[in-house]
Amino acid sequence: MGPTGCGKTYLIELLFGEIFKIPFVVVDMTKFTESGYVGDDVVNILVQLVYSANESIDVAECGVVVLDEFDKIAGAYSSARFAGQGTTKDVSGYGVQRELLKILEGSDIQIPLDFGFSSRSPRALISTKDITFFAVGAFSGIRSLFEKGGLGFLSKLEDEETAGDSIAYKLTEEEADDITHFHLFGFLPELIARFNRIVPFAPLEAETLREILILRLQRYKKEFEEEGFELSIEPHVTEFVIQEAQRRQTGARGLDVLLSKHLEEVAFEIFGKKEEGKVVLTVSQGKVTHVVKRRA
Repeated sequence: MGPTGCGKTYLIELLFGEIFKIPFVVVDMTKFTESGYVGDDVVNILVQLVYSANESIDVAECGVVVLDEFDKIAGAYSSARFAGQGTTKDVSGYGVQRELLKILEGSDIQIPLDFGFSSRSPRALISTKDITFFAVGAFSGIRSLFEKGGLGFLSKLEDEETAGDSIAYKLTEEEADDITHFHLFGFLPELIARFNRIVPFAPLEAETLREILILRLQRYKKEFEEEGFELSIEPHVTEFVIQEAQRRQTGARGLDVLLSKHLEEVAFEIFGKKEEGKVVLTVSQGKVTHVVKRRA
């Protein structure tokens, strides 16, 4: 768990996709609903893993499943829903959580063998005992729960951050392990208890954002060179973009948003015209601007 743009999903993709090269699948949890309703069934998570393992169930049984946007399946609190009683349904919240329980506990699950997902499609058994599950989420609203609890961790936040439902936050491992806050957030205690460890991620620091931004600028510079233009970025532009990303609390994800808007405008103006020259990015009156110098 950690604020948006701090590298949670990227770290898992890099570790298992590029280094260990273990079959893995990143699943967007916002599309799942309880069985019998319009939406994706949680069993299809395992089907996606099998297909990522080249349709080998044996290989998939030691793969990795990343439940991305996990915090988005938090349910609306109701004692009837919580106990699984009555007819009231929470088809995309507690309903999905209940169906994840069996998959996460390490059991044999029946899955369809084709993408038709019809009731008559051939089925197979897959064991989830050795599948590694990661639940990844921003949990941006959890800050207010710690605030109410009076744990005092908010003193670690930057002074300029405003109170309320902030995106960026910092938790210690002890605070993250307190599953009572996940219950208040809208999660079944037995679901959170199925995860061995809760790892809190902190917002990226300015120096880390600077390193990421420099790498991305190299890609933009190469693209402009291919069109015959040198892209020059003044140093204070980098600092301005980093400060804006921190102010908006968007982390590394916000760096491209702030830069690409300006680069797309100048690219539309000069690309494809077989001209040469230099493009200078600068900061003027509190915003990023550009100057195009064409060669005669």
